[in-house]
Amino acid sequence: MDVTLFRVNWTRDLPSVRLSVIKTHFSNTPLTLYCDVESFYPEDVSVSWFQNGTVLPDPPATDQNTDHTYTTRRYFTLSPEQRQKRGTVECVANQPEVADPVSTSADLDKLDPQGKCSPLHP
Repeated sequence: MDVTLFRVNWTRDLPSVRLSVIKTHFSNTPLTLYCDVESFYPEDVSVSWFQNGTVLPDPPATDQNTDHTYTTRRYFTLSPEQRQKRGTVECVANQPEVADPVSTSADLDKLDPQGKCSPLHP
């Protein structure tokens, strides 16, 4: 009996990660951030949020692109207290069996500059 073995090689497309903010006019209100995690394969990816190195609680959802990679946008709303802490926010995308996650971070002073000044003075 002749047995042929097949080996399946799964390729992985690491995501690109981009962090943005939904602009608000007042620094004493919650601030919603969003993280675009794009062009990854396979679908299984987890996204974590950190502020100043401390993990923030998480939300979910993915969409399939025409090239069969996946895209997801994850939102996180900083409370007024978290927003006042300023510092660095980070979005981290982890894929199973990939040692180094892909991440992006930004300083809240750059993402949310009105947080440094009065809402009446641009």
